[in-house]
Amino acid sequence: MVGNPMDIKRTNFDIIGGFYSTIFQILFIFIENVKGDHSGECGFYAVGIENYPLKDIRLKNIQLRSCKTPYIMRNVENVTFENVSLGGIILPKNPVETKESKLNSY
Repeated sequence: MVGNPMDIKRTNFDIIGGFYSTIFQILFIFIENVKGDHSGECGFYAVGIENYPLKDIRLKNIQLRSCKTPYIMRNVENVTFENVSLGGIILPKNPVETKESKLNSY
């Protein structure tokens, strides 16, 4: 038995026994013109896999009024924010990766 696939606290990495069954890279993400009132935890979450980072992410004209954490980013490359405000904080054009990569709700 490899584990309960309905257990959202486990990752595919854990369930399969220490390796990812399918590796692919996500490239060229563009999100534009989004407004929202509230996110219970995080305004923007982007976490890639070690050695397979998410690349070329661009957010433009994004406004989220309230969130506990503006963003969480790990294993990402070439991220650009243009006119992005999350949780009342105007984010820099070239944000830095965060140390934390887990959401508190899991």
